[in-house]
Formats: sequence, structure tokens, C-alpha cells
Amino acid sequence: MNKLNYKKIIYPGTLILIILVIVVVSFFTIRFLTTNINAAFDINESALEASTIKIDIESYKLAAKKLDIPYPAAVVPPTPPAEEEQ
Repeated sequence: MNKLNYKKIIYPGTLILIILVIVVVSFFTIRFLTTNINAAFDINESALEASTIKIDIESYKLAAKKLDIPYPAAVVPPTPPAEEEQ
């Protein structure tokens, strides 16, 4: 049997090391991408609630009464456009 020395196993060892590095880097890349994609599509309920505008209808009715604004507001029909004279 031939004796194995480091000169005969350097290329297979380097190849195995490179493949191992590629596998580990791929694992971290996939984990990074899935985490960020999930975070991009995650709905943050507390942020949505913080940005919503809440109107107290009772305060609105009181202000409308003081300003003599009819509540509920009357819907005014749109006026047709004026015809051009020629």
C-alpha cells in the first residue's frame, strides 16, 4: 500500500474545505434572506394602531353644534359643467 503524505492529500483536502465553506456561507445567506423577507411581509399591528386616527364622534357633534354645522353633513349634488359659448 502506498504511503499517504500531505502532498497527495492537499488538493482533495482543499476541495473539501472549500465545499464546506460554501455550504456554511449558503446556510447563513439563506437564513438572512428568509428572516428579512418574513420581516418585510410581517404586519405590525401596534404600528398600524399607532398611526390610525381616532375621532371622538361626541366631540365632533358638540363642535358641529357650536359652529352651526349640520350633522350629518348634507350631501350637495355636483353641478354640471357650464357649456361653452361659441
